[in-house]
Amino acid sequence: MRTAKEKSHFKFSRSTQYAVRSTIGFTLVELLVALTVMMVIVTSVVVVFRGASSAWLKGERTAHTYQKARTIM
Repeated sequence: MRTAKEKSHFKFSRSTQYAVRSTIGFTLVELLVALTVMMVIVTSVVVVFRGASSAWLKGERTAHTYQKARTIM
């Protein structure tokens, strides 16, 4: 049989249950902040990739033009 102290250990008031339950998941604000940070990171990666791709294509065109010029001479 349980003692009175053991029985009271398992009793929670409504405010205690709410406090325990609210620490389990993420709040809406936390999710929105995480989503915003992820969008900033993804946007930055896309911008860098597009810039690198554009520079690569420009270099390819320049190399092709120089190759044509060497062939003509």
